[in-house]
Amino acid sequence: MPTFEPLKLTCRLLPNFDETDWNAIAAAFSDADFCELQQAWLPKPEADFALARVAIGWQNNELLVYAELSDFDIFNDAKHLNDATYAKGDIFEIFVHPENQSDYWEFHITPENQNLQLHWPDDKAVWTCEDSQESLAPYFFNEQLIQSCTQIQKEENAWRVLARVPAGVAGAGSTPSTKIADGNVWSFSFSRYDCTRGRELPVWSASSPHIEPKFHRQQEWGNLTFSKS
Repeated sequence: MPTFEPLKLTCRLLPNFDETDWNAIAAAFSDADFCELQQAWLPKPEADFALARVAIGWQNNELLVYAELSDFDIFNDAKHLNDATYAKGDIFEIFVHPENQSDYWEFHITPENQNLQLHWPDDKAVWTCEDSQESLAPYFFNEQLIQSCTQIQKEENAWRVLARVPAGVAGAGSTPSTKIADGNVWSFSFSRYDCTRGRELPVWSASSPHIEPKFHRQQEWGNLTFSKS
């Protein structure tokens, strides 16, 4: 089985761009640090594994995440904030854990741009939960926190995501902060459920070199360092 080192990315300050123009969005991230999702827990990827590329940057005290995901059956039936995205189709996931705090965040984005937001108090709570609305209910964050937009490219068998994660996610821990500063470090991971109708289980993949498909294994998450340069 291949081995991988946890990622270390630099999150650079991005220029302003037109968020209604996907070509402009892609151009803004053209020189940004990026990663690709993988299935590190397998000797080689599954036959149905599809590529996904994720780039990062920041501006206006927000982490910006831009993802391009290949996908041959694009769907998710979630209809509202904190609907059961994980059981209804394709999702792209963002995990962030700002330094010097015990709590961390999990965000889901569907191709149709529905969000699920989970605020975990520490790295232990998740292991007692099941993938059910009842079990997850204590951890839902029910006010819209992230901002996202998506584009489904049916002819290209792909979809794209732009997400903004506010610096305020670093304000709920032991060292409150409302601004991103040069040199701040967050642990992070990106992952996806690539679902295909007729297939029993999704194809799971992640940016982190997980030894098993458990995306909350923070010991394998990467680090991103904010930089003004």
